[in-house]
Amino acid sequence: MKDAKRSRTYVPPNFAGKFFAILGKMFLLILPVALISYAVGRYGSVEHRLEYREPQTMGHKVPDSLAASLTCRPSIYVPAFSHIYVENGQGTLLTITLSVRNMSSSNELVLDAVEYFDTAGELVKGFFSEPLLIGPLQTAEFLVGESETEGGSGANFLIRWHSLPGVAPPMTEAVMVGKTGAGIISFSSRGELVQEPVNCE
Repeated sequence: MKDAKRSRTYVPPNFAGKFFAILGKMFLLILPVALISYAVGRYGSVEHRLEYREPQTMGHKVPDSLAASLTCRPSIYVPAFSHIYVENGQGTLLTITLSVRNMSSSNELVLDAVEYFDTAGELVKGFFSEPLLIGPLQTAEFLVGESETEGGSGANFLIRWHSLPGVAPPMTEAVMVGKTGAGIISFSSRGELVQEPVNCE
């Protein structure tokens, strides 16, 4: 018997398949690195935008035409705490952010002074030397850092301001944030109009 001849078919190497397989592996390696780089860059950008900025950088000089029409308004008192007591009287330091929000959608108001007082009623500091214009629906923020311990548990802000007649008082709020143990404590207090004769000096 004659041996049957077996025919063999030539199969060329699948270079394209190998190329795309290698390309896919490279993509899987590069993708996580790219995503991490993007996330780090975006987080850094967000952190930069969230940094505290002095209110002078957002305010504008009060126009003479507006200043002539402004009316002196009652001062606003805002209670605050540069520290509180926990457990058996142990002090916890706090960072304070004072927020002054113009609630009017059509009128400016002018902050003449924002002053920070300690528990004994002594002036600790003022935040600016010239009147600060707050535009419609604009907010000005003032920071008292955790390391600024002079205020005490009875600290407060006094806000003096002018506006056109009939403009609503700004909404004012002090937000206190601090660390206690492994957690974070946060609370706030609202300002009140001082019900006494207005002193515009």
